[in-house]
Amino acid sequence: MITPEQERQVGEFWTWFQGRERDLAALDDPESTLWDEALDRLKKVDEGLWFEMSEPGVGNRDFILTVEGEPELFEFADFVASKAPPLNTWKIISLMPPMGFDFQITCGDVLLDATAMWFFPAGGALPVDLLIGVPGYDEEKDVAVGNGVQAVLETGLGERSATGDIGDVEIVALPDAPEKKGFLKLSELPAFIETRRAPA
Repeated sequence: MITPEQERQVGEFWTWFQGRERDLAALDDPESTLWDEALDRLKKVDEGLWFEMSEPGVGNRDFILTVEGEPELFEFADFVASKAPPLNTWKIISLMPPMGFDFQITCGDVLLDATAMWFFPAGGALPVDLLIGVPGYDEEKDVAVGNGVQAVLETGLGERSATGDIGDVEIVALPDAPEKKGFLKLSELPAFIETRRAPA
């Protein structure tokens, strides 16, 4: 339930955002004081809120409210996004949208190529448990790889699906001829989830 105090804090954030809209639209450096101020003001609304911005360029930029996969905050993120005022240069998005799996990501000193990763469904109904096959998986870098795989899933599937549709994830070294062992390319995961979501 949204409290009157939360509504007030959300309103204050968007009033500030609208007043600095042009300056924010030109922002391209996460190290800038304006970036820090935006995050500080958002944290006053709720400590679990974060944001990401699309790169500056032609047309409107995306301002994405994210809760880093905390499902109990999904509804509140939706509420915050719904209270955004009309903006000339921004599209406000609640939670990370699905981006597909055609990308690479670096986590610490680990580079993960989503196009080279595979998955094995280790369960039936959603949320489905997965084995994620990573080429050249190094167990000594388990923490970095684990964080990277989570980021890959959230980026590829979007924040809602990565949290709601995926259960436990175990990372394994990608076997030879993975398709012969029941693995599917990670790019097929969104379609696989839809088949599990569809009524029998």
